[in-house]
Amino acid sequence: MRQDENELLCRVGPGTPMGGVFKRYWTPIADAKQLAEPDGDPLRVRFCGEDYVAFRDSDGKLGLLDELCPHRGTSLALGRNEDGGLRCLYHGWKFAADGALLDAPNHPDPKFCAQFKAASYPVREAGGLVWGYFGPKESAPAFPDYAFMKAPASQRYLVR
Repeated sequence: MRQDENELLCRVGPGTPMGGVFKRYWTPIADAKQLAEPDGDPLRVRFCGEDYVAFRDSDGKLGLLDELCPHRGTSLALGRNEDGGLRCLYHGWKFAADGALLDAPNHPDPKFCAQFKAASYPVREAGGLVWGYFGPKESAPAFPDYAFMKAPASQRYLVR
């Protein structure tokens, strides 16, 4: 195999052909135990050379966002998960699981919040795993239905 062919097939970082392929499938990104508690600590997730943050909001809904806050680029993995959203530690902007800006303390006008949205990705929980999809939303495949997902937790053994 030539070096350029090897690079084409093995590199999965941002902007690479194989990275683009992997992003078009539902992928396990975390053990569900890592996000077991509503309003628990957010979890930094790295997939195909890019950083994301996963969290479970107050209602138990999973969220998966780009790691960096769209306002000032601070890591949302360092934020506080509270009252139905993930709050950035820099200016206190709070984002919902779908990326909607819920609160911007330095901008009291509600119309301001409607203008901003953090990049969010489809996320699901099944088989004791948290799964993410990072490709184009309109091209999302059906969620996989593997046999182990239907097995009781006592019959599964997950190792990270």
